Amino acid sequence: MIVRVVWIVDAIRRNERALKGKVDDGILLETAIDRTLDSMPDSFLIKPFLEQHRAEVKNMPLTA
Repeated sequence: MIVRVVWIVDAIRRNERALKGKVDDGILLETAIDRTLDSMPDSFLIKPFLEQHRAEVKNMPLTA
């Protein structure tokens, strides 16, 4: 399970770096989260939950 969480956080950060300068900073994190959820493998059991609660996921602070 922890491997999946690490993958998610890493993917969000990679997407943020890839999007920097391409989208408005005000929606950078939201767009990175959307890309991460859309590209998440279906084998991640948490994927349906995160997709169902996408708005809440976008409001969670990304720390660590």
